[in-house]
Amino acid sequence: MSWWLWILFGIALLVVEMLTPGGLFALFFGVGALATAFVSLLGASGVVQWLAFTLLSIVLLATLRHPLQEKLRGRPGAPIDTLVG
Repeated sequence: MSWWLWILFGIALLVVEMLTPGGLFALFFGVGALATAFVSLLGASGVVQWLAFTLLSIVLLATLRHPLQEKLRGRPGAPIDTLVG
C-alpha cells in the first residue's frame, strides 16, 4: 500500500475516534496507520506494512489505553453531599 494511503487511513481513524463516544480504540489504530506510513516510505513490502500496522496498533492499545483513560477521567472531585450551601 502506498504511504499516502496509510496517512489517509490514519486520519480517517482519528476522525472516527473523535466522532464516537468514549472507548479510545480507533485512536491507537490511527496512530499505528500513521506510523506505518513511515514504514512504507522506507520501502517495506505489503506484508511487512500490515504486520507493522497490526503490531504497532495492538502494542499501543495494550500499553496506553488504560493510562490515557485514567488521565482523561481525572481525579474524582468532592462528593455533592460535602458541598456547603
